[in-house]
Amino acid sequence: MVPGLTRGDFGAAFIAEPFLSQVRLDVRLFAKAFDAIAKSFLISSCFTSRAWLAQNPGIARRLVQVMDETALWANAHHDDTAGIISKDTRIPLEVVRAMNRVRYSPLQASLLQPVLNAAVKYKAIDRPVNATDIVAKLPA
Repeated sequence: MVPGLTRGDFGAAFIAEPFLSQVRLDVRLFAKAFDAIAKSFLISSCFTSRAWLAQNPGIARRLVQVMDETALWANAHHDDTAGIISKDTRIPLEVVRAMNRVRYSPLQASLLQPVLNAAVKYKAIDRPVNATDIVAKLPA
């Protein structure tokens, strides 16, 4: 994309990490594309059926606990996560260290809602969905 931009073949392109950090000096950042959804939103998560959840509440509770603890650890150990990301993705460590990387968050309906709103707007789903209606409240 960068050669096409610099030649003027097209006026804009969506460039994601790890590539954006590598070409910052060669292109002008016009906008942050994901800000069209929200400043913060859930980009991935785990989902299950109500039936599975009803049959496995302990496993679900433990999974949520582990994911929440992992998110908190990863945010507190940003430098340490670079090596993990590099190893698991095979992206060179120096590239990972230069990238803009996400902050992790425990699952919150408020972070899922912007994604659901965008899905309705762009017709990925047929009707509005309230995130609080689909995020399970696990018993203690």
